[in-house]
Amino acid sequence: MPRRHTGTFAAFDKDGREYTIVEYAEFFDSGTLDGPSGETATGRKFFQTANGKHVNQLGKGKYEIVGLPSIPITSDDPNAP
Repeated sequence: MPRRHTGTFAAFDKDGREYTIVEYAEFFDSGTLDGPSGETATGRKFFQTANGKHVNQLGKGKYEIVGLPSIPITSDDPNAP
């Protein structure tokens, strides 16, 4: 399934360092045999930092940058899921 950039928002760690988080989503054709040119539906969302590190979403506005150690980050950006 193709991934598309669907958003960007700022998040911060406990020390106030800012990270730009990039959101991607999988998209797939939801057409049927009766209407094969149906709408495109959104699948799973994926997050990463602007420099390519994977990010897990823990809840609304709560994330962690994957690594050893993982870095907890939060966002109150209205664009953050």
